[in-house]
Amino acid sequence: MKSFESLLTVDRCRETLLRFWTEQTDVDQAGEGLAIALPLLYPDGWQVQVFVEPISPAHVWGKVS
Repeated sequence: MKSFESLLTVDRCRETLLRFWTEQTDVDQAGEGLAIALPLLYPDGWQVQVFVEPISPAHVWGKVS
């Protein structure tokens, strides 16, 4: 049997978290942006969703028009 110390490594933790977020996060196109459904719930059971949209090319690329 492996000891706890040999199971808990930085790389294994990183791989596990990456796999979890990849499997549990839904990303879909929403108009000009993206809708991201996170594996997080509010206390009342509602799922946390984030919507990301570009403001303007100048803001996205850091250029001044």
